[in-house]
Amino acid sequence: MSQLSFHSPVGDLTLSEEDGKIVSLDWGWSPLSE
Repeated sequence: MSQLSFHSPVGDLTLSEEDGKIVSLDWGWSPLSE
């Protein structure tokens, strides 16, 4: 699973992807972010 964290106007967010699909959108910053 790949994760991407970024700053947004509403706070830090982390997107998680698996098999080419977004599987979650979470608040906060992931230490596993690529």
